[in-house]
Amino acid sequence: MSKNVIANSTPSRRLFLAAGSAATVFGAITAAASSDSDAALIALGRELEEAWDQENKINDSSSDEDVVAACGATSAVVERIEAIPARTLEGFKVKARAVSWCHCGDFEGFGTTTDERIAARIIRDLLAI
Repeated sequence: MSKNVIANSTPSRRLFLAAGSAATVFGAITAAASSDSDAALIALGRELEEAWDQENKINDSSSDEDVVAACGATSAVVERIEAIPARTLEGFKVKARAVSWCHCGDFEGFGTTTDERIAARIIRDLLAI
């Protein structure tokens, strides 16, 4: 059959079913790939939470060395989070949580310019999802 005959022929039910099946398979593969693409970032998010929890256990009786070590451990995780591009909502939430750590979890009074206030609002909105 020539290309003109195929291009001008009426689509069949078989063609639509095949296209639908292909779309379903492609959608499943795409969804799996997107969740896998942020797997390392999501794992780092769990590490961030653990390190931040350890940091929050530091109290007034802790030595300066303990404080520096705890903050340094969390900072190292945040640096690794910064280096990995986010591809999914969950990945962006990990990045938002890392920014939150940089501000001690407090965005009140953050930003004197419109763009800084909008950036802070985006981070708060992501963390609320």
